[in-house]
Amino acid sequence: MEGERARRLAVAVAYAGALSCASGGALAAQSARLVYSRSAASAACPDEAGIRQAVARRLGYDPFV
Repeated sequence: MEGERARRLAVAVAYAGALSCASGGALAAQSARLVYSRSAASAACPDEAGIRQAVARRLGYDPFV
């Protein structure tokens, strides 16, 4: 009885892991809104366009609407 229960638990965990991996690809196509502000002290940091380009380059697509 305990062996059967352990086997069912292992199957359930494996199934849950497979589902979480499979759903990751679907989330990649979602978009986000970029809210960006920069103070005078951060003038050396990239501007909004630079941030957008860097994120798009890293992800392989522009996720911002």
